Amino acid sequence: MNKIKRILLTIFASFLTLCLALVLFFFLAPTVTLITYNVLANKENNVSINQDTLNMLNYTVINDISYSDINSFDIYEPLDENKLRPTIILVYSTNFIFGNKSDLINFAPFYANQGFNVIATDFTRGVSKSGVAIKELHELSNYVINNSQELKIDLNNIFILGIDTGATISSQFVGSLYADNYLEIVENKSDLTIKGVMLFYGREELKPFNEVRQITDLLQERTYWHYYNKRKWQKSDSYLLNYNLENFPETYITESTNYQYFKEGAALSEKLFNETIYTPYLTNSKDLPYNYYFYLDNTESIGNDARNNFDLSVTFLKKLIN
Repeated sequence: MNKIKRILLTIFASFLTLCLALVLFFFLAPTVTLITYNVLANKENNVSINQDTLNMLNYTVINDISYSDINSFDIYEPLDENKLRPTIILVYSTNFIFGNKSDLINFAPFYANQGFNVIATDFTRGVSKSGVAIKELHELSNYVINNSQELKIDLNNIFILGIDTGATISSQFVGSLYADNYLEIVENKSDLTIKGVMLFYGREELKPFNEVRQITDLLQERTYWHYYNKRKWQKSDSYLLNYNLENFPETYITESTNYQYFKEGAALSEKLFNETIYTPYLTNSKDLPYNYYFYLDNTESIGNDARNNFDLSVTFLKKLIN
């Protein structure tokens, strides 16, 4: 009997040790967050648009143009005469982990229909740290500069639109162009001129914990810790809000909910405003769903909010075009 008790106690102690190790690993190693998100997070933009709606839009698309050995982009073009066009570089990522250019097939055409080229780009996601995607956006920018005539791109009117955590990546990329001493480690920087910036921040869905603020905050905290490679990531050398942004381009910012990334969009908007950068900021008084701005043909209230945001963003863009 004593032998059985010792065996059971050994098994129980081993189980407790394993549980403690897992808990410590979760709190001490942010990479575990990637595994957690892989189980809990919404991994793709699954908002569907009625095909009849898309068929009414005047656009065409060229897929899978390679701008590096490992990355490519799709370009959505308006159906108009053969001329250089203002162009939006579209950067989409969820949780810095998921998302790709194929998730934008129901979104990019709406801007192409307004006369813009839209470059929906792929870049490294997942286990990459802050700076990898930025370097790749510089590679993309150099490709755009070198092939602007072929792609019918007006280099005097280039905009960038970042969606979800793509907004963070986009703001960092623009910061590497316009903020003094920011991300100096980036090699072969592009000299692309960004005429305006649009940042659509969004809250990821963490089923079944969407309504548990403490859990979503915990997971977001560790995601940022992993991305910036620093536990106190707000003190990271690559945290944009620590820099002088007085030369930052005019910026349009929206957030989907108050849960979003420690109100990063609101914080950036306030900083830009204080440094006299014009930032039309769409304040949402109600709790809008994850990436509400994709619901452009929805007939319910969320569709009205999406179309309102879209119309405001187009007005912002057209105001800045030369």
